[in-house]
Amino acid sequence: MTCKILTIGAALRGGVNNDIGAIAVTNIFNLIKNIVNPYITDIGEKHIKIKNDSNRTAMIKFLSDPDIHISEKIGKTVRPLLSIEIKGGRDESNIFNRLGEAEKSHRTAKANGFCEFWTIIGVDVNLNRAREKSPTTSVFFNIDNIQNPESEEYQKFRDLLCSSLSIHIESSDIKDESLCS
Repeated sequence: MTCKILTIGAALRGGVNNDIGAIAVTNIFNLIKNIVNPYITDIGEKHIKIKNDSNRTAMIKFLSDPDIHISEKIGKTVRPLLSIEIKGGRDESNIFNRLGEAEKSHRTAKANGFCEFWTIIGVDVNLNRAREKSPTTSVFFNIDNIQNPESEEYQKFRDLLCSSLSIHIESSDIKDESLCS
């Protein structure tokens, strides 16, 4: 009887963790959509397509392993640019396991030609320790900070995203200041 209860508890916890992850991905989708809005040419449930300032198509795909793939089409070639992993859980005791999962995803993305790797996390963490667990990660972002347009971390996220996509966005160009509608 005890084994069944433990199994059900683990299954429920896994379901809650998946819900937390899905909410985090939705929030980041909305954040990115609002940042790149002036450039959007097509949008779907799991992708945002833009035409950048070089008149090339960039695709932002919300998938898994990694959670976000950003690539640019140059002629007939699709160039992988940026891999983003989102670990939105709030459990500080498990963050280093989640960073290990992010590292595995980034290594897969690196093997597939991606050249930059970001990890978005739901807790504050010692960055030196985080780099030990995910050395492939180029930049770590806190999910709460990047959703606050007043924060320096949001500005950094926006500026690096725009640079990766070859677009120029002024703060006044952002459609929705709440960012997570």
